[in-house]
Amino acid sequence: MRLARGVLRLLLTLVMDVLIVAAVALFAHIVIGFFGHVASIPLAVRVTDVTTRLVPRLGYGRIPTPYAGVFDFNAGAGLGIALAAEWVVAFVRRFFQ
Repeated sequence: MRLARGVLRLLLTLVMDVLIVAAVALFAHIVIGFFGHVASIPLAVRVTDVTTRLVPRLGYGRIPTPYAGVFDFNAGAGLGIALAAEWVVAFVRRFFQ
């Protein structure tokens, strides 16, 4: 029984780690898109191409920023969802000690 709880706790920790990595990637996507001049750097283009797959299609749209970029509300919502899900998993993990 104790081993099963330890394995479950480890799996929940891995899920938390994946959600944090997804949140960091979405944050990078938001920051790169927000500053339009940064989005033209080759490394930023690659990061944006990879992180676009993580952005949920919620239909919120985008607005232009004063820095020649755009703020993507879908990416912001995805970031919020990832952080909320990580918080819930962390809360559940506390019960498996």
